[in-house]
Amino acid sequence: MPPPQTDPDGDGVYGDADKCPDANGSGALNGCPGGVVPSPPSPGPSPGPGPQPLPTPLSGSLKIKRNAKLKRASLLKGSKVGFTCSRNSTATATLAITKKTAKKLHVKARKSSVTLASGKGTCTAAGGGSLKLKVSKTYARAVRRAHRAFPATLGLVLAAGTDRATLKTPVKVG
Repeated sequence: MPPPQTDPDGDGVYGDADKCPDANGSGALNGCPGGVVPSPPSPGPSPGPGPQPLPTPLSGSLKIKRNAKLKRASLLKGSKVGFTCSRNSTATATLAITKKTAKKLHVKARKSSVTLASGKGTCTAAGGGSLKLKVSKTYARAVRRAHRAFPATLGLVLAAGTDRATLKTPVKVG
């Protein structure tokens, strides 16, 4: 035998037939006051698309391997340097030597490092980029006259708006 149906509001309409079980709708067939079934409460305004995803952090890599040898002749003419990046950005590369190496090349060094060559370019997230690294006229003679390969640091700075990413790779020039 099924359990007896209850009428919590006491209006004489029992079970599922009572559309308003918490309100006394005496005399109404659906159990609601005045026979009017209230509309269900709306869930409120839709939350919208939500928070915007954070932009990809700016990063990149040089296509030159660590301790790679850069040819002196191509560097004097303008050596092509390839790189990749995670976002569209501008790129600036420098080729620097230490004060100790500068002394061996007979270059006056006022700071702890000397920038021999530099170059600028752009990078796209889809295809990467490249730039031409050219020795400055001030140091071209010293690079030409170097008898042996010498150590240097190839630095790349990627900039997109206020974000910056710096990459450094040791190389040899010879």
